[in-house]
Order: sequence, then structure tokens, then C-alpha cells
Amino acid sequence: MSVSIKRFCRIIRVLYLKGRFKINRKLIVYMVFVVISAIFWFINKTGSTITAQLDYDVEYFNFPKDKLVLRQSSTSNVKITVTALGAYLVGLHGKMPPLRIDLSKIESSAWESGADSTIKLIVADAIKSQIENQLPLHFKYVDINPDTICLEFGQSILKKVPVVLDAEISYYQQFRNAKPISVYPDSVDILGNIKIVDTINEIKTEFLKIKDLQENITRKLKLNTPEGIVCSNVYTDLNIEVEKFTEQIVELSVRQVNVPDSVTMRIFPPTVTVSFNVGWKNYGRAASDMFSVLVDYKDLVGQSVKPNILPVKLLRKPDLGLSDIKIKPEGVEYLIEQNSSFNDSPIEIFAEKK
Repeated sequence: MSVSIKRFCRIIRVLYLKGRFKINRKLIVYMVFVVISAIFWFINKTGSTITAQLDYDVEYFNFPKDKLVLRQSSTSNVKITVTALGAYLVGLHGKMPPLRIDLSKIESSAWESGADSTIKLIVADAIKSQIENQLPLHFKYVDINPDTICLEFGQSILKKVPVVLDAEISYYQQFRNAKPISVYPDSVDILGNIKIVDTINEIKTEFLKIKDLQENITRKLKLNTPEGIVCSNVYTDLNIEVEKFTEQIVELSVRQVNVPDSVTMRIFPPTVTVSFNVGWKNYGRAASDMFSVLVDYKDLVGQSVKPNILPVKLLRKPDLGLSDIKIKPEGVEYLIEQNSSFNDSPIEIFAEKK
């Protein structure tokens, strides 16, 4: 700013010296008097007592037992008239901090019933002391508008609901979650009118979008609490741990279970491969003997005599955070032979060639 002023003064000086700019002395004298008058006016105003109107949002607490103030039909904004020296009002713009009213400190004689049994009216003078205690220093209370506070109470209930992360997260190539994404707390207590609370089954976080995630993050997310509801927490802590992963493949023999003694079942192929993603720190630890795959003879129940495919099932796997597990092939052909000890004329059923 100072550089611009100096540049402007330099230009005026050059123009004046070259005769292209003439100073009107009468204009200068007039401007000097205007500035002096403005200074005296400012000093006079800031040094004198001024009446002003301040805009406040109203918050209520310490409700009557099992009751809650319904925001949409209660007084939520007031204008308070105050007096103060002009100097204290300079730079005071916009709304003031919320005005908090403690309902437990209002004498019962100050309450009046409205048209509905749930509606109560409070004469503003009953909360005068609470207002004065929250006014800025050197401000004197004069009046409040409206002069009667309207409160509508509803029956309140307490309910515990889960916190749900509202997010869109993508990971950098070959990165994934090292463990499930967590939020803490993962559930919150909500308090509100029974008609509203009964419709709420979860509380969502503010929306979060992360692209190409490749490192651990911890964030504090605000909870989107519905209007008219009091929540036990305002924020929840999000924790995401990521790791780099790679693919690993093991070859396994397929076990047969529940095959009766009267038959012999042969499967083709007798082995399958299991592929999966595993974190780098666990790569190589997932040995083939930690897995078990099988086919179940009982899966033939309900099938026709015509040969078919038996699905291969994964019975056991190591607890190493494996993901995207795939079995190839997913099913095997089978051949069933009647054991000669049960039937002198063995019957063979061959699987179809695929």
C-alpha cells in the first residue's frame, strides 16, 4: 500500500513540475477542513454513548424432565437493544455469539401456557439477568425484541445409533486397507422428539472424498446431526491404515468329503490354484498347508444322473489379511464308480468332457 502511495505522489510531482497538473489551493483548503471535521465527528461519536441493536441466535439448555425444545416452532432469534460508548461499537459487525438461556433458572411464575399445552411463554424480563451476564463488557441492556419468548416442548427420548462414514475413497495402484476403516466413536446417543428420533437409524459423517490414497490418515469429521436432534458427539475420529500389496498363488489338492463307502469318486483336475492379494509384510508367509479346499458329495443331491460339475469350496485360509481370493477352476468334473464289494456289476458314470 505504501509503495502505491509513494508512486502516486511521484507521478503528481512530475506532472506538477512539467506544468501539466495545477493544484487548486482552494480545493486543498476545503479538503483539509473536510478531513478535520470528519476526525472531530469520529472522536465525538466514539466518545459519546450510542444506542445500538444486536442480533442474537438463542440456544436453550437444562430442559424440564423428559422434554425438549422444538426449534422450528420456538423463538430462535432475538434483537437486544444496548447502550455503549461509540468506541466499543466500532468494528462490531454481524451476529453476536449465541445467547444461551438456562431454563432451570427461570422461576415457575414466569411461565405462561400458550394455546397448546406444550407451548410455554416467558416474559423477557425473566431472563434479563442471563442476558446481561452474556453482553460484552461496557454494554448496558435496554430492551429485547420480541419481549415474550415462545417455547414449544416435545416428548424426548434417548436412542443409540451407529455412525456411518460418508466417503468416496480410491487407492493408488497396488495399495489397499491394511485393516478395516474405523471411526471412533462408532455409535452415538441422540436425544430428541420421539417422532423425529424414531425415524433415525444412523448418523452420517460429513462427506469425505480422497483420491489415490497411499498413506495412513487420521481425520476429525463432523457428524451431520439432523435438525432438532441433540447428539452426544459433534465429531468422530476417522482412521485409515493402508499398505502395499502383491498377488500370490498357491496350488492345492482338492479333498473329497461325505463320499459313501459304496462308491468311489474321482475328480478332474485333482488340484486347483488359489490366488489372492497379500500385504508385502506377509508375502511368503501364506504357505499352501494353511489352506484347504474340498468338494462335497452331498452337493450331488438333487442333481440328475447326467454328469455335472462339483463346486470347489475354500474351507480354511490363514489369518493374514488376504483379499480378492479366487479359485481356478471354480468347479471340477467328477466320475463315480460303484464299488464291486457292494455290486458285482460295477457302474461307471463319466463326467462330460468340457
